Amino acid sequence: MPKNQPKPKQEAWQINGIVAALDDGHNGVKKLALEKLNEYDLKNLKSVIHKPEDIAQKVLKILKDKTVESNVRRSAAVALANLREAAKPYVQDIADILKDKTLDSDIRSSAAVALGKIEQLNLNNVVVILDSIYYADQSEFEQ
Repeated sequence: MPKNQPKPKQEAWQINGIVAALDDGHNGVKKLALEKLNEYDLKNLKSVIHKPEDIAQKVLKILKDKTVESNVRRSAAVALANLREAAKPYVQDIADILKDKTLDSDIRSSAAVALGKIEQLNLNNVVVILDSIYYADQSEFEQ
């Protein structure tokens, strides 16, 4: 979807179906559900079965799950960024993703972007982001 095109208005049945697909056991289904979720304006969810905070919690679970493929986890970070206010309770969990040096740098990068969109970053989170970027760059130079 082009960046300058407004996001479509979501219908309750669409969001409810997408949220149900987040619980699917297949990574491909989760990824498609997250991509579809990211097509909508998630700041103003109305008339859905799940509260936005519950959706954010499901998405966070995917982001934190090390058995889920990295491209799916990156999509989860984007969804959390789009959920903004609903994802605020999980800022520390997202910051913890940044601290995990065992994770793919793309996942950590997506988590950093999500943090910036969810809330104005406090100094502690800025330090975590800068630290993860610095060390990611260092490991690239050492190879």
